[in-house]
Amino acid sequence: MPPTKTHSRKGNKRKFTGNQYTKRKTSASADASVPEDKNTELSDDEEHVEGEKFESFNSLSASQRKLDTKSDDSSDESDGMKYADLQGFRIVDMSVLATVLASLRCPSCTKGNVCLEEDEESKMGLASLLILKCTAAKCSYHHSFYTSSKIENKQAFEVNRRAVLAMRNIGVGHQGLVKFTCVMNMLPPMNENSYRDHVQALRNAAEAVAKASMTKAAGEVKEFYEPAEDGLYDIAVSGDGTWRKRGFSSSE
Repeated sequence: MPPTKTHSRKGNKRKFTGNQYTKRKTSASADASVPEDKNTELSDDEEHVEGEKFESFNSLSASQRKLDTKSDDSSDESDGMKYADLQGFRIVDMSVLATVLASLRCPSCTKGNVCLEEDEESKMGLASLLILKCTAAKCSYHHSFYTSSKIENKQAFEVNRRAVLAMRNIGVGHQGLVKFTCVMNMLPPMNENSYRDHVQALRNAAEAVAKASMTKAAGEVKEFYEPAEDGLYDIAVSGDGTWRKRGFSSSE
């Protein structure tokens, strides 16, 4: 018999690519990884938007940045800042003020309008007592207030004390204040006894301020000068003794 030929086959090894079970697991893991990719894409977009906002904010001037920061505050705080700057006294026509308040709604019932009244019997000198009421018949809204605040730790109103000080500075007395209020169509001021009490209070305050000022000046002098043998300070002091009085005109 002829010899048989043996053929040696070198089979190529096939790689394992998975079966039906591994394919299911792979598809499930791929589906689960999709939202994560979306989240990463959204986060990248958000970072891009935030970066643009930051760059635009840096491009603004310093004043514009302050305005943008202040615009984020609440409306209540901004309203409080507006009214905090209103200070001092004004001469107001009562008819104009009453007309303006009549156009406002009642804060209690929101149906009627605000009506302005004045209690002339309860006034204290130039400080008048004003009353706000509602025009609605069934509304009991009532708010009263004086047109001036009182001096700290005192019972006197600031407008009365300032009015007396103004009359003293221009060289007139109680009758001058009476004439002023009469010409201005105002209610009469405080009586003469109250006027004198205000003058005495102003005198005491001026005397206390003068003593404090002279004491401070004496302390400053002692820092720059040496005392004499008797302990006194030999320095020159200048003063003006010509005080203006009623009916006196200085030639200087």
